[in-house]
This record gives sequence, structure tokens and C-alpha cells, in this order.
Amino acid sequence: MPVIQTINIISELATKYGLQYTSPLLQGQKTTQPDNTDTPTSHSPLGTPVFTNIVFKGTPYIDATPYPTQLSFPDIEFQTVLLTVSQAKKIVKTEIQGRNGTVKEYIGMDDYHITINAIINGANYTYPWAHVNAIKQMLDAPIPIAVECKYLNALGINTVVVESYQIGQEEGKYSQQKITISCISDIPILLQQLTTKTIA
Repeated sequence: MPVIQTINIISELATKYGLQYTSPLLQGQKTTQPDNTDTPTSHSPLGTPVFTNIVFKGTPYIDATPYPTQLSFPDIEFQTVLLTVSQAKKIVKTEIQGRNGTVKEYIGMDDYHITINAIINGANYTYPWAHVNAIKQMLDAPIPIAVECKYLNALGINTVVVESYQIGQEEGKYSQQKITISCISDIPILLQQLTTKTIA
């Protein structure tokens, strides 16, 4: 069978079964992608596309220790980040004498628990002191923090509270800092002050 006829048959089969994106050379055209391909949110300093990042929005706040002081921190962005999200249900279990097992009463959903593993990169032979200091101030802030993250926002997580964090050194990696942040989701509550009128 001639080579050209074989290529035509393979091309027709690829088109019939939706495999045209995996055989561009057989069709003599450049590789194309579907229209629903995700677009990167930004690009790293090396020019590589970033599809998942997280931005902690800078917020002014009052620090009451040792005396009230107004502080603030800038927007903190992690481009090299891995996120793990877990959520549990709140269920009350009641034991009844003479009955096996327990009676379960569903109360509601618990907070989301989020683990953020991020890396801060500096120049060669240079530790990212400024970035780490800004991140430390953000982590110590005693307030809920708004986050911009496509992954978290899609799950309904827009505000988090930092519970704990780890900043550790790694052998042979002086120019970068690995950070692990444990936080929970938060839903802001708007408190309204009720005014009462005195009738004379």
C-alpha cells in the first residue's frame, strides 16, 4: 500500500475518533489545542507559566501588644505553591444502652483546613530576607486574611486564619526558603449596632 494512502487512512481514523490533536505530523499541520485550555495566571521570573498561585491581600490592622499600634503588610504572593484542602462534617454521636453503634446527629460542616507548601526563591547565593520578613509579619497578624487563589476561591474559600507555620532550612538550598502554612477558612461576620430611642 502506498505511503500517502496509508497516511490518509490514519488521518481519517484520527479525525473520526477525535484523535486529531495527537497526530499533527500525520495531518501535516501544527499542533492545536482545544478552546477550553486553561490560561496561566502569571509568569515566573524565569518566564515559565504559573497556573496556580495564591495572594494574601495586604490589610492594615491594630496590634494590641504591648500597646495599640497600627500595622500593615503588603500583598504576599506565592507562585511556587502546593495546596491541600480538607473538610470534615460536624456530627454528634450519642450512645444508647442496649443498642449497637451510636445515633448520629448531623450538625453542619466544619471549617476547611488548608495546608500551604510554598517556596520563596532568591538570587543565587542570596537569601530572600525581605520576602521572608514580609511573610513573617503577615503570618503573625492576628486577623483573618483575604486570599486570591483560583483553586481556593472555586471551593468557596475567600478568607483564611493562620493557625501555625513552619520555616525550616534545607541542605544546599541557601537561596530559597520553604514555608508550610496551616490555616482554616473563615466567613466574615458583619456586626450591626442597634440604636434605641428614648421616649420622653
